[in-house]
Amino acid sequence: MADQTPQTPTPPTAQQGSAVNDVFWAKPTPQTHPPTVDNKDILVQAARSAGSVGRRPSLTNDLFDDTIVAKPLSMGEGFFSSRPKNPEVVFRAVTYSVTTRDGPSFLRYEQARSQGYTNATVLDCQVPPPPSFIKDNGQRIVNGDLILMKISKADYRGALKYNQQQAIKATQRAGAVESGNREIVKAMQETNMPSRLARKLQPFSPDSRELKKDFGEM
Repeated sequence: MADQTPQTPTPPTAQQGSAVNDVFWAKPTPQTHPPTVDNKDILVQAARSAGSVGRRPSLTNDLFDDTIVAKPLSMGEGFFSSRPKNPEVVFRAVTYSVTTRDGPSFLRYEQARSQGYTNATVLDCQVPPPPSFIKDNGQRIVNGDLILMKISKADYRGALKYNQQQAIKATQRAGAVESGNREIVKAMQETNMPSRLARKLQPFSPDSRELKKDFGEM
């Protein structure tokens, strides 16, 4: 009867090649994976720091606490809510500087100055703005790329009224041109005018220079 005792395998000899040793007799390398963190891990760590794994973290409880007022973090609203002491003055936030390839540009700020705006100071405000906005000992109020400026209310309202009148004139002129085009089309259809002549007809719309010449300042 043949011997049934299991035979222990013998390692291969060096003559069988190092590749065989590497494949069959090398120790397995343990597989490692980078640790991952999910929301559950974060909550558990926060709960442990609070002293108990079985209860919610204090931060989570705060989210449902009715005594806590929800409000954003900000540098303060004093810049945009500032009101002038003088009722005959109007405040306006103007772009102070813009970064360009050639360096900072103060074009919009200089345009505002040419229109009559001047820098608003702390003494012009009913309530002083936050200290972080105050520059040059209160002579300038700056928030990022914006600067607070002031102008007389009479000049400001006059500019608004002028812009309104110009918009009305432009609207009326455009409406008159559209009406004239409709009349031309109607006349062409009634007289069977050749298309080559119709292309030469268009309503006349005088520009502002011609209006000033004929009617003076409007």
